[in-house]
Parts: sequence; C-alpha cells; structure tokens
Amino acid sequence: MRRFGGCAAESAPVRWSIWRERTTGRGGPERLWGRSPGHSDIGPTIRPGGRRSRRSSCVRSRRRGCWRSTIGSAIALRHDLRQRDQGIRVPLERDSRTDLGLELSVLGVPVVFETNSAQVLELVRAAYGDDSSRDGAGRGHLRVRIIADPDLVAADTLAPVASLPEPDRLVLRLGGGHARADAARGEAVAYVSPGTIAASGFREAVLDHLTLFLVTRWDRCPVHAGAIARDGRALLLAGPSGLGKSSLTYAAMREGFQVLADDAVYVQRDPRLRLWSMPPRIHLPATATRHFPELEGSRETNRPDGRSKIPVTIPGAARAPVPWVGGVALCVLSTSPVDRPAERLSLEAAVAEMRATLQGGFRRFADSLDDCVRLVSGGGCWRLPVTVDPSELIRRIDALFRAFGDPAPEQ
Repeated sequence: MRRFGGCAAESAPVRWSIWRERTTGRGGPERLWGRSPGHSDIGPTIRPGGRRSRRSSCVRSRRRGCWRSTIGSAIALRHDLRQRDQGIRVPLERDSRTDLGLELSVLGVPVVFETNSAQVLELVRAAYGDDSSRDGAGRGHLRVRIIADPDLVAADTLAPVASLPEPDRLVLRLGGGHARADAARGEAVAYVSPGTIAASGFREAVLDHLTLFLVTRWDRCPVHAGAIARDGRALLLAGPSGLGKSSLTYAAMREGFQVLADDAVYVQRDPRLRLWSMPPRIHLPATATRHFPELEGSRETNRPDGRSKIPVTIPGAARAPVPWVGGVALCVLSTSPVDRPAERLSLEAAVAEMRATLQGGFRRFADSLDDCVRLVSGGGCWRLPVTVDPSELIRRIDALFRAFGDPAPEQ
C-alpha cells in the first residue's frame, strides 16, 4: 500500500491511459490511444486524491483515486472508437513511418513534407518545387505528413468535409481517411488510401488544404482576387467565384500582361507589403472556349468542389515575380444590369463590397480584410462591372493602369 497526496492507493500513481483491443483481421489485437493523460493529446496529468485541476473539465472517481480528461479529448476518443466499431481503421501517427521527406518554401515559408509514398513526394515537388523564395523571417519549419495506408478504401468522391473545432484546428474527413492540422503547433497529418492519392483533385483537396491552413497563419492573409502586372505595377481583380476573374486574367495574359495569381493573392503586411501566390496556373471554366478558341479540345479536370475546369499552365515569361514588391492597386469586379465604365471607389465601399461576398475559407480572415484592402489599394481603387466580353474589359483595365497612382478627383 502506498500513499499519494493523502490518498491510499494499491499500486503506483494512477497514470490513466485509454486503450481498447479489437481484432484487426491480421490475427492480433490492436491498441488505440495508448497514451497517458500527461500527453497533450489526452489531457492533464492525473492527480489522485480528489483535487480538482484547473485544466480539467470533467472529474470521475475510480477506486481511491480519480482520473481526469478534457471534454474535447473525450469527444475525439469517442469519435475514433465509433469509427472502429463501424469497421473504419483509424491508424495512429506514432505507428506510421515516413521514410521520405522534402523541404520546400511555400509562399516564402519553409515547410517540411514527410511521407511514406513516392507518389506523394512527386506531387509535392510538382506543386511547390519552383517556389524557392523566402521572406527571411527566420521562423521555424512547418511540418506536413501524408501517410498512405493501403488498408483504407478510396471514397467515391474526393470532396473533403472540413470542420474547425477551434480557430487553429482543422479536421478533414475523406471517406475512409482523415486529416488534421494544428496551426498553433505548425503541424498537419493525413491518412489516405493510395487510390485517394492517385485522384486528380488530391493536391487541392488535401495537400493544398493542409499546407495553406498552416502557412496562412504566418502573415499570409488570403484575398479572393486574381492579379495581373505590367511595368512594375500590379492590379488585383477581386470578386466572388463565378464572376470571371480567371477568364479576365487569361485574357490579360494574351494581351501581354504578367500573371501573379488567378484566384487568390496572399498579402504579407510585416515588415512591408508583399504579395505572394501559388505556382501560377489558371483554371478556366469549360465555357471559356467561347471567348478563347485556342482552348478547344483542352482536357478538363474536376475540382474538389465538383466544378469542371480547364487548367492552363502559365509560361515562364508571363509569370510576375514573386514576392511582388512593386506598386499595387485594387479593382473590385461586380455584376451590373447595364454596361458601365470603371468608377472610382472609396476604401470603405471597397471593404463593404468585398466583405459582402466572402466565401469559403476566406471568411476566416474577415478581421484582416480592412487592413489588407487598405494596403493593396495604395495605387488606386475602382469598381468594374463585368458585363461584356473579356477582351473588351482588358481595354478598360489598360486604362486603369494608365491612371495608376493618380489621385482620386475631389467630390
């Protein structure tokens, strides 16, 4: 008999661990959650004797001692056990080996990718391999792990179901697989089947989703906009999905403009304004062949949101330098029943229009939108109705570049 904290106990200090055995189909038991509450994934260290821990949110007595855990950990455990009972294998990160690794710069932030699949490594290199720029902030590396598990079954559709249990935590459900990211710790891990990795939308649905969730925490505020550049000046084309940002960006490229981004621009605010973008590729709607005959017969791919797009790789000569440190102006695209020329827009009106059309993951950065709009509208701010052929709109955008930096007329 030993005593701990004024409480008699029959054995060593209670170090409660959750575990469960079940037949795995390989002739042996499998242990789940074999960790003590002292581990950060489960909860605080056990304190026998009935003393309530400040970090604990539930207390249960067990013989002469007690064990404690957080509600969040208990919910996560019940979810995993329920998946087990339904026949879904939930592999543990500590049981997975990642023999392959690669360190790359994503939006100027160093990221270490680890995996046990050569196919994943090639996808990572193709997605981020040509981004060698860094912002020199000297921060630590982020870590993304992709585990290929042959026991998982690929889902019929790759569209992930995303949830945010907390602002800095992301959970993705991918059929039989799953993924989690913790932005505060700078880590993400995904368990997917080989069939999911081979799917055409794996990069956008899983790889980009996890990586950008971590990277955007490091002063990379995403703005829903395309961006074109010429003569040291960049113009952001902001607007919701389906308004024609990609088609307008492609039309500008045909007219000799450089392309910075087609759908998302990442704004760095400290120590100075910089614009970042993913390796340039334009995704055009299938209907774009009406305006661009050269795209006839191009291969279409299904995006994770189910939309069919024509991917177009931007030639090296048409790529704007990243990060962009030149002049910047803002053009807010809008719908209008009548054709009208571009008009000057106040900073407050631009913020209001962009805030009203926030979509998807861009809503997470609504609090930073005012500051980002103020920074990217230094060279001017306009509203441009999208009512005519993209080629005609390019002529109006060309006029905006000529008015770049001119002061707004007094009202």
